Parts: sequence; structure tokens; C-alpha cells
Amino acid sequence: MAIAVGKIKDLLNSEDKWTKGALYRDKLGKASNYYPNSEGAKCCLLGAARVCYPEIGKRMSVLEKIYMTLLETCGNTLTIPQWNDDENTSFQDVQNLVNELDI
Repeated sequence: MAIAVGKIKDLLNSEDKWTKGALYRDKLGKASNYYPNSEGAKCCLLGAARVCYPEIGKRMSVLEKIYMTLLETCGNTLTIPQWNDDENTSFQDVQNLVNELDI
């Protein structure tokens, strides 16, 4: 999975590229643990971090930034997937987070 595309905010630049309930989805909506590098592919926030930051050290740094921001703003210990998949989390929330962190 060496498909570095830049920043998460570049990959998730429209709502049709974001998903809940799976790391990735193909154009038919089928869940996958691997990024379907094709037209219509979707990622959750964690999946986007895996695609954009394939080097584990950088990815862990980015995930820590996300987690610490969620801890500060949400005041609880939700995991990144729990926050992404929460019924109250919108695409706009995800966009605001990645833009604020510039990731």
C-alpha cells in the first residue's frame, strides 16, 4: 500500500471520498481492509492516514495529533474510528479537524 497522495485533507477533499464503518470502501460500497486505489474509493479518517502516511513513524505522529486533539475537544477517550463512525460526526467535522491540524 505505498500510495502516498499527500495530506489527508487532500485525499478527503469531498464527502464522497469519506466513509464510516470501514477503513475503505470500493466504488460499489464494499468494505475492505485495503485501499482500492480506483475511482470511487472511500476512506475513513484512519484509513486516510494509512494511505497518506505509509511510513509508520510519520503515521503514528499524525495519529497522535488527531487523538490528542479529539481528547481536548471531545473531552473523552474515543478512539479515532469511534469518533469517525459516531452518528454525530459529519464530514464537515472531519474536514475541520484535518484542516486545523494541516494533515
